[in-house]
Amino acid sequence: MKLERLGGLTKMFRVNQLRSHLSGLTTIDESSGIVAQQNDADLAGSSIPIQLAPRRFVRVPQNVTPQTRVVVLCGWAGGKLKYLENYDALYRERSFVVFYVLADNSPLVNTDKRARENIDFWNPIVDQINRLGIDCFGENPSTDIVLHLFSNTGVVQVWKLSLALQDYEAKLGNFNFSCMILDSGPGIMSLKTGLIFTMAIMTGSTKPGTFEYRLKSLLGLLAFVGVLVPATLVATVWRAIGFDTASFFQRNNEVLYSERFKTIPRLFMHSKTDRLVEFDAVEFHKKRSRVAGSRLVRDVVWENAEHVKLRMSEPDRYTQSILSFMKEVESLAR
Repeated sequence: MKLERLGGLTKMFRVNQLRSHLSGLTTIDESSGIVAQQNDADLAGSSIPIQLAPRRFVRVPQNVTPQTRVVVLCGWAGGKLKYLENYDALYRERSFVVFYVLADNSPLVNTDKRARENIDFWNPIVDQINRLGIDCFGENPSTDIVLHLFSNTGVVQVWKLSLALQDYEAKLGNFNFSCMILDSGPGIMSLKTGLIFTMAIMTGSTKPGTFEYRLKSLLGLLAFVGVLVPATLVATVWRAIGFDTASFFQRNNEVLYSERFKTIPRLFMHSKTDRLVEFDAVEFHKKRSRVAGSRLVRDVVWENAEHVKLRMSEPDRYTQSILSFMKEVESLAR
């Protein structure tokens, strides 16, 4: 028996009784947790997301069939589950199976343990799709997978997927990724955007102007100066062990142009006033996607919206932009 705390409730697990339906593809990580909900019947129609593993959740509609569509919402740094749930309505109204992936920093640390965790990260999601009998694999799939990615860390999850994709597809056949939706990214993490990110964590905003923002920014700046020297030393050590955010995100974004992903249609949604992922950085990736051979590249630009707050700024426009894009993607497949 194993005890684990999930949502304030203590769950009991019989680790040795859990078996993957991927014939040995899925590994069980006893140190970080395992699939929390093993009864597939209990998943259907759940009113809340069910945890599959740390930072990975699912919400399943009633009456799942092999044709049921799948979307994976890959969140931004600091984004909580309740924030990602704000984006699931348009998918749940269309009876998608919705997976929620919360961001973490593990890919930035280069250790053997972390490398193994990154490779295995998608196992619970792939396992659950297979368990539900959804036909989105192989030569003639009857449905598809949509990747809805937020900021740089959303793209990190695609990079993790790429690490194990060859093994997955050897077992199941090619995954039918119909499209990518990229909200507020990708971009490059610089010293400037890193400082803005730090301020955003402290103030809850990247938009200056309010007294509260200015006060917290001043306090944050004083704290930043107070720890600048030791932080520089720590940063030097981090780089020595492989923790390098700027170069990591630059390498990570290359997955979008890899042989497996470069042709996938993509919608870029970004803002001219985004201070974390700058407008020109997303424009660069939009142009590069066309050159790389993406079958369809579209973009929707906000004149004045904060980072990953496009939907909050104009919810109807956000939803309609995605629906229009997915219709275009469907027409390509005909």
